[in-house]
Amino acid sequence: MAYLNTFVFVYPDGATVPILAHEVAHAELHKRVGVLRFIGGAVPAWFDEGLAVYISGDERYLDVKNGTIIGCRDTELAELPSDGRLFRHLAASNANALYTASACKVIDWMNEHDGMRGVIRFEQSVRSGTAFSG
Repeated sequence: MAYLNTFVFVYPDGATVPILAHEVAHAELHKRVGVLRFIGGAVPAWFDEGLAVYISGDERYLDVKNGTIIGCRDTELAELPSDGRLFRHLAASNANALYTASACKVIDWMNEHDGMRGVIRFEQSVRSGTAFSG
């Protein structure tokens, strides 16, 4: 679990490359958008989690071939929560579908917004006070 951009905590069985990359991705996003903006809800939970899944290349949720993400796994989830508390509550019983759907939605968003360059612009605009539009 990433605590804003201060530190990352994982249990010993979670000290894998994908999980550590996922948690560090959270910390970096929170730093780039600004802690106060993040705490204020400027980044939807599904985007925060989906981007961390994408950056980690976690094969539990993504289709990866030769180290390249080629898509996301099939999932049936209609609505993704923007609120972090609700996301965590739902993830307690439906984590696989929730993380997969979040990654799929982020991949779609990135395809529409110039990939990682779009993510960097998004981080800068949120930091400067612009609301998320996605």
